[in-house]
Amino acid sequence: MDLEQIALAYAGKVQQKNESMVLLRAAVELGCKDAAGVWSTSELKRFGQLLSRRLPLEQQDNLSALEACMNSHLVSHALGWVRLSDLAESLSIIHAGFPSELLMEDEKGEFWSFILIGLYEAWFKSVGAPDDLSVTQCGDALPEMQSVTLSLAK
Repeated sequence: MDLEQIALAYAGKVQQKNESMVLLRAAVELGCKDAAGVWSTSELKRFGQLLSRRLPLEQQDNLSALEACMNSHLVSHALGWVRLSDLAESLSIIHAGFPSELLMEDEKGEFWSFILIGLYEAWFKSVGAPDDLSVTQCGDALPEMQSVTLSLAK
């Protein structure tokens, strides 16, 4: 299934606006902004790590099964979907369909990107990746497409 087909299938599953996203946004703002209203990237990542504990992964035999397990959690909670691709030097993580309710004033998509970095780092560590593993963002998030591309170095 190509990315466009995945996006259309996902949109069909989450047609109804998930009102709990507004509450989630408020909770994240409360914990991840300093007194001046500036986002704390470390706290956003920490939020993603906490999210991974609520959505635990089971050990999988291959990358395709791991992607399916991740998508099961993401789609069931209207948090988007992921496509994992094994590249020569890294693992590509394309996350799309993130909730527009979480973006609000975040024009660059940084809010959601740092949450995803924390989530994917914790998820990969939970299935055996080394503790020094690091997920990084590749280029800018594309809020208009509700997507971000991340990379995990091998």
